[in-house]
Amino acid sequence: MGETWSEKRRRERAMLQEALERLPEAEREFRQALAELRNVGLTLDDLRREIHVTPFEGAYGPAGVVLAINGSPPAALALATVDKDRRGATVVVFRSPGSATHPTVMDSFTHMRYKSGKRLRAYNATLAYLTSLGFFDDSGHRVLEVEPYVSEIVV
Repeated sequence: MGETWSEKRRRERAMLQEALERLPEAEREFRQALAELRNVGLTLDDLRREIHVTPFEGAYGPAGVVLAINGSPPAALALATVDKDRRGATVVVFRSPGSATHPTVMDSFTHMRYKSGKRLRAYNATLAYLTSLGFFDDSGHRVLEVEPYVSEIVV
């Protein structure tokens, strides 16, 4: 007799937990916070998708980065920029529209707008992840000049 549905779910949850523990802490927090913000549960399939981080230039040098979780259309898409006064960053998360040609803004937040909750967690996790990769300085006030990055798959 094969395994029951509850045994299968228990095994999958254990595999997910194991895979999460193998991720670098900043990437794990980013993936979990983004899933929470999008009101979806994190799955093994999510962890099999690479995160592509690509910096972009502004009028005066590096201005921000685009984060995309691999998929067609992207499973998640976010944009992080430094504000003009260099006080902090703005993070914009796009809703998966079913069409990569028409992304819609799901949420936009800065360090000043939210004091708690999932938006603050997503903001902090995004900046911590980008800082861990060397894209932002430790204060989150400056985008550094670095090459595009693609995460490793741990599942």
